[in-house]
Amino acid sequence: MPKSSRDLFSPDVFDLKSFISPYMMIIPPTIFALLIWWTNQSFGFVFTHTIAELISIIIALTALIVTVVSRHFTKNYFVVFIAIAIGWCGFIDLFHTLLYKGMQILPVDSANQATQLWVGARLLQALAMLAAPFMLTRAIKPIPLNLFFGLVSVGIVMAVMLGFFPTAFVDGQGLTPFKIYSEYLIIAVLAMAQILVWRRREYLSAQLTFGVSLSMLTMMASEFAFTQYVSVYADANLLGHILKVYSYWFIYLALVESTIKEPFSMLSKAASTYDTIPDPTYIVNSDQTIQQVNLAAARLHGIAAAQLTGRSVHELVHDPRVKAEDCLVCSRLQQTPQEFLIQLNLPDQKTVECHLAPFAERLGKKTVWVMVVHDITDRQFLLQDVQKRVKEVRCLNQINQLCNHTHLDMTELLPKVMQTIPSGFSSPERVHLQIDSDWGVFGTVPPTQTPCLQSIFANDTQQFGTLSVWYDPAQDATAFLDEEQSLIDHITSQITDVYIRLQSQGRVARLTYLYQLLSETNRVIVHSQNQQQLLTELQQVLLKLGSFAKILIALKVDDQADSPLVIQFHHNISANILPTLQTALQQDQNTPLNHLKNTSPEVDVYTYALVNDPDESVSPEYRIWIHYLKQEQICQAALTPLLFQGHFCGLVALYTTGQVEFDEEQIQLLKSLSRDISFALERFSAEQQLQSAETYSEQMEQRFQQVFLQSPVPMQIISIQDERILAVNLAYEKWLGYSLADFQNREAWLKKVAPDAEQRQVMQQNWKDALQLAKDGEQVQFPEITFLAKDGSPRIAQRTLAVVGNDVIVAWNDVTVIRKTEQELRDSEQRFRGMVEQTVVGMYVLRDNQYLYVNPSYAEMLGRSTTELTGHNILEFTDPTTDTLALIHQAEDKAQPAEHFSMPSIVPFRHRNGQIREFSLHSRHITWDDGLPAEIVMAQDITEQKQAQDQIARQLEQLEATMYGTLQAVSIMVELRDPYTAGHERRVGLIASAIAKEMGWDEKRCLQMEEIGLVHDIGKISIPSEILTKPSRLTHLEMEMMKGHAQAGYEILKDVPFNIPIAEIIGQHHERMDGTGYPKGLKGDEIHPEARILTVADVIESMASHRPYRAALGGEVALAEILRGRGTIYDTEVCDAAVRLIKEKGYVLPS
Repeated sequence: MPKSSRDLFSPDVFDLKSFISPYMMIIPPTIFALLIWWTNQSFGFVFTHTIAELISIIIALTALIVTVVSRHFTKNYFVVFIAIAIGWCGFIDLFHTLLYKGMQILPVDSANQATQLWVGARLLQALAMLAAPFMLTRAIKPIPLNLFFGLVSVGIVMAVMLGFFPTAFVDGQGLTPFKIYSEYLIIAVLAMAQILVWRRREYLSAQLTFGVSLSMLTMMASEFAFTQYVSVYADANLLGHILKVYSYWFIYLALVESTIKEPFSMLSKAASTYDTIPDPTYIVNSDQTIQQVNLAAARLHGIAAAQLTGRSVHELVHDPRVKAEDCLVCSRLQQTPQEFLIQLNLPDQKTVECHLAPFAERLGKKTVWVMVVHDITDRQFLLQDVQKRVKEVRCLNQINQLCNHTHLDMTELLPKVMQTIPSGFSSPERVHLQIDSDWGVFGTVPPTQTPCLQSIFANDTQQFGTLSVWYDPAQDATAFLDEEQSLIDHITSQITDVYIRLQSQGRVARLTYLYQLLSETNRVIVHSQNQQQLLTELQQVLLKLGSFAKILIALKVDDQADSPLVIQFHHNISANILPTLQTALQQDQNTPLNHLKNTSPEVDVYTYALVNDPDESVSPEYRIWIHYLKQEQICQAALTPLLFQGHFCGLVALYTTGQVEFDEEQIQLLKSLSRDISFALERFSAEQQLQSAETYSEQMEQRFQQVFLQSPVPMQIISIQDERILAVNLAYEKWLGYSLADFQNREAWLKKVAPDAEQRQVMQQNWKDALQLAKDGEQVQFPEITFLAKDGSPRIAQRTLAVVGNDVIVAWNDVTVIRKTEQELRDSEQRFRGMVEQTVVGMYVLRDNQYLYVNPSYAEMLGRSTTELTGHNILEFTDPTTDTLALIHQAEDKAQPAEHFSMPSIVPFRHRNGQIREFSLHSRHITWDDGLPAEIVMAQDITEQKQAQDQIARQLEQLEATMYGTLQAVSIMVELRDPYTAGHERRVGLIASAIAKEMGWDEKRCLQMEEIGLVHDIGKISIPSEILTKPSRLTHLEMEMMKGHAQAGYEILKDVPFNIPIAEIIGQHHERMDGTGYPKGLKGDEIHPEARILTVADVIESMASHRPYRAALGGEVALAEILRGRGTIYDTEVCDAAVRLIKEKGYVLPS
């Protein structure tokens, strides 16, 4: 098919020159350079500068005009952007020329303004060159762009003229740092622009890339020259302007080449090839008017090409039976210009193909279309005839293409095949199909007694299913063609081949995976140092190979038979099902796991297909797991046991969605994998045990060294072979004073510790006998011997000998102090017995209530002799009542260890004369002479003392009763002065006592609270009775007088001796925890605990009782007040106790 008219104008059709002509590059700018140099020699630099700047300005404006005018044709926005930028840079250069020092056109006498304008123009040009490559793939509008660059240019000029631009040149000094650094910045920006142009060169022509690059390079050289001069008339300035002319010439050539030469060359070649198109070609407007035709169109209509111009293309070419506005072609000419291809059916069974493409955008005019008309009548007739004959072939071809899609499995392939099969039948719209196969049932069941075609999916050994085809029985009967039976036979054969191929591919893929897995596993086993590293590396291998849909590895926690299986690794298994799976792994009734746990040492891989539901014997968790696998379309599973020393220790489970079963070769590979992993686990266990044994051995050796050296028992190690002393510990050196350096062998040691030769002979003979016994496995202990230490002092010791390998360890037990102590104890015992016999304190030793020993004093206390008591039961000499027996047992229970005597117990004993005597007994446990435990008891007769104490206690009770009565009398005296509050002090005391008891105070302290309550308002004696009995609210002055009763109570009782500070407590019973009370404003811990309780009790009783000025408020109101002030004015613990007492325990306030 020929190219479209749009393609004819594509730049890549023409063979453009690769580079710009070298003559045009070199000769014109060289002429300009020579002219500039000559004028400088002849007329001075000011005239030369003007010529050079005018040349660059003219070049810039020419490039701007040419590019902007031709933009609609070239559509090169990169060129348009650069042209507009340098055009406005020329505008700034014009002001730079007019302001140049020496021009005297404008009232300027410094070179600074001209230099500032130069910097501004070059910086704007450099930034534009940097931005230009980004315009290659963007459409820009010239008017906004001109407006932008115009505003920037005017802004630069105004900034210079108004003095806002930084100083660039100082007369007499030269360039400022700003000017120099700006030039370097411009060079850097141009260098970046050069890099961008080079990276985007695929969007540019060779000429444009070369010209722009050469222009930027010469501009960078020019800018560098402008950093070297001091005077504006210097040679560096002249060189910079010459290089600038070169730069502008190069950019001019690049722009003109892209905007004029290339497009017109393209038009010329397009015009020459237009008539060579073999198909009729028309150039038409949007209103269907023909502007131009080629020779083929003129030959088609038999009219000269010029005579066709201006006529309607619809009338000449399109279907005249259709109006122009309804024509498929003409109606689209008015729409958005876009290339399209339309086929038209014309009268006389003629068919043409109209290919239209717009190209007006390049010409800058209204939309113009190129229409190429191709007669396809013969081709259409041929296609219709072929379609009738190749319907079955197309159907088979489509199915063959489906079968060749290797990424489809059978469940995806069969529905697509069923959609394709009807296209191969004579009446596809009436065809119905069903595939009933091992891969599933697809389609509806064929109705009975309806003619249908059938074909079987089968190979030489196996049948997989049946394909049934029938026509809709509700419509007229249509007979099947013979070719249609062959068609479905061929289709079933193709699908069977696909299934066999998928099976083979699955088997090969699985074998490949298993071989790779086995290889990678062996590599991992070789490089792994422990079980954790093996599992980590094996997980990475399984994930990298990724052949199976789901993977699971579970291992026992330890090598115990009942140890649970724990999931170590899983792939593509939902986190929600993992707890259920973990539970199922612990249940032996599930067939797969039971089979694996009972596997033989030869490894028995368990494979099964997930076709039927599990039987009733499995657990609910396992049933859920199988249901999950089916939802995930898992079809086959292989469970490989892992063995440790021939026993089941874990499993590797592989699950696949494929239908291919695991064959014998795959199972053998899985067995090899299991044996390799099991071998690795056993190796790791053996290495770990060996490492543990080595570590334990090292630890034991270190411990032995530490124990040997730091042991408090003196020890030495002696070699059996030559009797060398190999080591002695610190205790040995401290004990005898000898170190290892003091003797070489045992013989030298004997000479030092046993100077007597006869003693050494005995010790040597004992050594030989003991050594022989130790070699037989017996531990030998020597009899005690006496020898000398280094300082000459004697040592009595026993030796214990043990043979370890080729060495003997001798441990010494120094009994010198023991023997000395034993002698001292014997001497002390004689002195002790003499002292005990003569002491005035009664003492006896008791075991199982039998007297083992009594001293004379104890026998005298009972009026008996020692012989009458020794060996008799202690109960014979007491009052055998239940209470007495309890006291004796209590005394025994109180017996302390040997270091302490127990607390005394009072026990009654019977004197010979029948009198009951009270004994105070102190006892402790001892070991008696026979080595058995006993109790030694010290007895003291306290009968007279007990009688005196009882009398004192009775007097004390009378005194306390008298004091309580006195306090009650005082309370009554106070109440006589205030009869309206009668009973208040008594009730406050009772409430305070109850609160104290609730807080855990002892009974005596609670009674004291009751006594304090009786007199807590004793200070009211000092208050006039008129105030006490006033039936209305007190005035402020009266209230202040009333507050004085607390201090008055303190003053009354402060000199009375009580065993508790009653005066201070009474003086504080109106103080508050936050310091707001009176009389002293005490707070917190400054207030006595008794005063805090008294305060709460006083408030409760006062609010719950009647007053002259108000009725009783009740207990609930009183408790509310207590809770309101809890923690602020009242003590928290006291408030809680009061509330608990009344609310929870039902305490009733006294009346």
